[in-house]
Order: sequence, then structure tokens, then C-alpha cells
Amino acid sequence: MSVFEEIGLIRGYSVMDDNEGKLEVFLKYSKSQCIIQHLKQISTPGRRIYASLLDLVKLKERGSKNIYIISTSKGLMLDSECMRLRICGEVLLKVVL
Repeated sequence: MSVFEEIGLIRGYSVMDDNEGKLEVFLKYSKSQCIIQHLKQISTPGRRIYASLLDLVKLKERGSKNIYIISTSKGLMLDSECMRLRICGEVLLKVVL
């Protein structure tokens, strides 16, 4: 969740119950509309999707308003940060703005 806070997509979050893993997320709004239009899960437990640096560049060119969350050996990162550091990994989420 801190990745979403860093880029300003949510105002914050709080953990409701540690045992059940429930979160309360405070969404950010602009002009009476939520900034996040759509979230799409890319990798699933049954189908893992990994992206190379070339794949990340192609994804970014295809949808410039989209943000991808990548799981790397250095932790969760945005696609732009992965390209800057030249790290690739598993594509977890696509955020449509």
C-alpha cells in the first residue's frame, strides 16, 4: 500500500484486523471522481506473468496513463522505477488512471 501512497493514488490506509488481514483504504478524489478508475490483477496464483525490461517499455508505450506494480527482488516497485533501475520481475497489478 505504501507504493500507492508514494505516487499519490490513495490518502492512506489502516489495518483493521491483523488476524484476518483486513485493510481500510482511504481513496483520493479529484473533481468528485476517484483517481483510480480501474485495478486489474495481472498475475494470479495459477498463472504468473513476468516481464523483461523490453516488455515493460512496450507496456508503457501502449498505455501511457497506466501504472504497473512489479514485484522485484528489491520489493514492490512501479514500472517507471523498474526501468530506471533496470530491474524486471512479476507484474502484479495494472492501475488505470
